[in-house]
Amino acid sequence: MIDISERAQSYFRKLLAEQGSSGWGIRLRARDGGTLKGDCELSFCEPGEIADDEWVLECEGFSVYIDSASVPWLDGAALDYLPTGTGHALSVRAPRLRGDVDGAQS
Repeated sequence: MIDISERAQSYFRKLLAEQGSSGWGIRLRARDGGTLKGDCELSFCEPGEIADDEWVLECEGFSVYIDSASVPWLDGAALDYLPTGTGHALSVRAPRLRGDVDGAQS
């Protein structure tokens, strides 16, 4: 469904450790799916903020939460942390995000 590279997982673990709170995770959400403005949103997620309908991806040391409405748009997505000319950048590739997806609501 969603591939999160080891480099991206390591980066997320570092960010979460800097927050200093245990049990926090990462929330991944599709915004404006199926439109030309389609985009992905990443945010920190406290344990009390987790909704019952969210999908959970277990990674080493943390979890990624995806709301059920975003799942069709993010199917086949890949997250990586890639070197750039000036450091590194988080890369999110979601090939279905700006197209039509059966059963998805934008």
